[in-house]
Amino acid sequence: SLLLVCHKGFRLTGPGSDQPKCRPNCSFEMGKKCEILQCPPYVDPFGESSWMNRSVLYGFSFTVICKPGYRSSSSLPSWDVPCATSYIKVCSETGELQEASERCVPVTCPEYNAGDYSLKCLTSDCGPAYGTVVATVNDPAPASYLTSKEIICNAGYSRIDPSAKLRCNESCLYSNISQ
Repeated sequence: SLLLVCHKGFRLTGPGSDQPKCRPNCSFEMGKKCEILQCPPYVDPFGESSWMNRSVLYGFSFTVICKPGYRSSSSLPSWDVPCATSYIKVCSETGELQEASERCVPVTCPEYNAGDYSLKCLTSDCGPAYGTVVATVNDPAPASYLTSKEIICNAGYSRIDPSAKLRCNESCLYSNISQ
């Protein structure tokens, strides 16, 4: 008898045996065939890709782009480093998409560092001494997409633009906005 084995990314399928035996007339029984693996359709309600909702074959990869206000779940917000707004899915040799837990999740910005110079609270002599905390924010906790934080300068400091607020943007970073 023969032992049928498929190459990586293929599987035995169909009628017949995976160990066809030799018949008395020196022909073999019908054996199964090797078929390329196919991964099931993928859906991310907060992502977009022309390959979503479609089965893909082994080795195929596609990019999912997160909708505005969403980021890749593996891209954690950190200070001064934008988060990723897309991720890649690959059909693996198991017939499953790799990175099964990867998805688009709501954008969040990290806890705001009130000592950061970007707050732009200055004294009349043009700035604080290095390391001086010059401001607070109304809520230092992490922020969600498009939420704003009010900057409150400490006594003796004033804002260059008093109407400006910090807004959590699509890159998981804060940006100054004017009211």
